[in-house]
Amino acid sequence: MPILKEETSMGKKHYLPLKADITKDEKVVAIIEKHGLKGLGTYTVLLMELYQHPDYCCKLSTIRMALRAFKANKSLLDDLIRNQNLFELTEIDGENYLTSIYLNELEKKQKSYTKSKSAAGKKGAKIRWQKDSKRDGKSMAIYKEEEVVILNTEERKEKKSWQEYVTEAFSDRTWVECQAAHSGLEARFLKHETYIINLFLKHVLTHGTENKQLSLQDIKFYFANFIRQGTITCKRVTQKLNDLENKQEATTPYRFETIDEVTGERSYYGNIIPKDAPPRPNDRMVWNYGYERWE
Repeated sequence: MPILKEETSMGKKHYLPLKADITKDEKVVAIIEKHGLKGLGTYTVLLMELYQHPDYCCKLSTIRMALRAFKANKSLLDDLIRNQNLFELTEIDGENYLTSIYLNELEKKQKSYTKSKSAAGKKGAKIRWQKDSKRDGKSMAIYKEEEVVILNTEERKEKKSWQEYVTEAFSDRTWVECQAAHSGLEARFLKHETYIINLFLKHVLTHGTENKQLSLQDIKFYFANFIRQGTITCKRVTQKLNDLENKQEATTPYRFETIDEVTGERSYYGNIIPKDAPPRPNDRMVWNYGYERWE
């Protein structure tokens, strides 16, 4: 299904692409059976609001405030968001963020549609060059297919490597925090973020999918699936982190001490260790405050 999306020079989206047969979707059928057209209307307005936000992700509180103008029923709204498998909620620092499963799937299809149009343009260009290879009896150069590049509107923008898109994705800190919660790793994700990024880079290269990462949205979508809690890849990342932390714990000179992650204060069994004290040699040593040494 062709997807209509028009943007102004400022990048604002004017049209929300809806499938003509959306009312036949089993999830939408369930909404109509339970809430009637009021349920369908509320769902559509939710999609309209989310569609105007980057990556179709927005604070739940912002969405609720926007729907007050439509006099949306609170219990109906909560049912659609939490019980109908239409949206995903991610909690970050006590704030819920809402994303739409439908819009995310639609965006993926649009990328695929854009890519197929570009391929068709290249093929047509090759045929035209071959037909016009001779003109007025004079030989003309025949361009190879890879030398003829037809760019669509989005491709005319500055092109970047997939690694640059990874860097750009992780500069979006709100998105990164969403992935930390999405993965179930929470604080461990943020602590070992660089290590996890390197695992993801190796994963892309190992599976040969770097040529499929054509945009920032592609990278974000791919990484979100890579790190999604419960997936094989997320379990592998978790195991890698366990191995890394066990290795660090076994080799750190402060392994026989407790270090406060916030203040950096060192202690053992509740006893404070002076800042300039050397690492505790083993778990039997105690600090002699008079001689300022381990005994």
